[in-house]
Amino acid sequence: MMPFPLACLSGPGVRLLLFVWSLPFLVIGALVIFIPVGVARGVHDHRRLRAESRAARGLCPRCGYDLRASPLRCLECGRATSAARAARDDWPAIVVDE
Repeated sequence: MMPFPLACLSGPGVRLLLFVWSLPFLVIGALVIFIPVGVARGVHDHRRLRAESRAARGLCPRCGYDLRASPLRCLECGRATSAARAARDDWPAIVVDE
């Protein structure tokens, strides 16, 4: 993968030399495929880590609203929290036999 001169233009007091880099199509194809995939994965990982960090601090994972006043549902975006999901999943077990 060496540059090679494409053109050499010269005139009185001016000399211009253009170089062109050549790449195999396989390298270009790999760059076209792997760069967008890497960016998408990086964005996904960043969002996941941000949501986990917010949840650990007692904030809504989606919008970052403080959930101390409303532990079951976010008042800002309306998302049910993990405590609400756990209560909903355990609901049949809470029923008392009559």
